[in-house]
Amino acid sequence: MDQRVTRPKGVAKNSPRTSTGSSDRSNASFDEICSSFPRLRSNSINQRIASIPYKHGTIKSFSRSKGHGMIVDSQTGEEIFMHVSEVVSEYVPRDGDLVKYKTIPIPPHNTKEQAVDVHFTVEDETREKWNHSSPHNK
Repeated sequence: MDQRVTRPKGVAKNSPRTSTGSSDRSNASFDEICSSFPRLRSNSINQRIASIPYKHGTIKSFSRSKGHGMIVDSQTGEEIFMHVSEVVSEYVPRDGDLVKYKTIPIPPHNTKEQAVDVHFTVEDETREKWNHSSPHNK
């Protein structure tokens, strides 16, 4: 099984980069660290995710300051954990947003699932972007 991790050239294994391209996180804001690059995964996990069908749901809650929230699946009503790094958009998630997403097990026990590859089904350009500070969504 291929366990190589895809990351930009010159980026150390455990050093997320900021939106300015620097791997120095000492002066980086939470938003810069979380929204600058997608999650780094092994090629085998990326291949598995690519084969998973999308599900649809609604964001029940999202905390910008904590960087995570919950999605309610539209078919099952199940609550699914969502991390900010899985949101594929320059916009901040809001409660009530309609999304499509895939799910994978949460390690190490793999008993619960988390949302990955989360996309808004309706893009609203009037909404808040990650690079703006706001008291909303805290």
